[in-house]
Amino acid sequence: MKLKKLLCAASLLMVVAGCTSKPSATEVDLSKVSESVYEKVESGEIEMGMMSENLDASALMDLYGLDIKDLESYDVRMALINVQANEIAMFEAKEGKLDTVKKGVEKRLENLKELWSQYLPDQYELVKNSVTYENGNYYFFIVGQDAEKILELIKANF
Repeated sequence: MKLKKLLCAASLLMVVAGCTSKPSATEVDLSKVSESVYEKVESGEIEMGMMSENLDASALMDLYGLDIKDLESYDVRMALINVQANEIAMFEAKEGKLDTVKKGVEKRLENLKELWSQYLPDQYELVKNSVTYENGNYYFFIVGQDAEKILELIKANF
């Protein structure tokens, strides 16, 4: 009888454990990630001339084809001068919208390749060597000579 109860309890425990959901991806405050990156840019530790302002919703739609209603938050900054390809884009997609964000980044990357392939070869190389990073509903796109350093800063926030 005791063995039956023990087996029943063990079975119940296994069923309950099997029904629990996977732990969710780490949630971070995108503004803090952004702040950690741009502090290094402004101090000169990372060489990348960037605008100090985030793109507005209209520019985000024009450049990435993304509607802010598909995002929890975002921070996209472009090069300070128009002869540089530097760009840092950070997105937190709403649930189920990560693929939309990825497609927007792919569209932007193709447009950048087309632009810089005919303009400045050194900037085209930066575009070709751009990096992306995905963590949960977060997606990052970086173009610049210090793209790998920026990626490491971003990863440190997760």
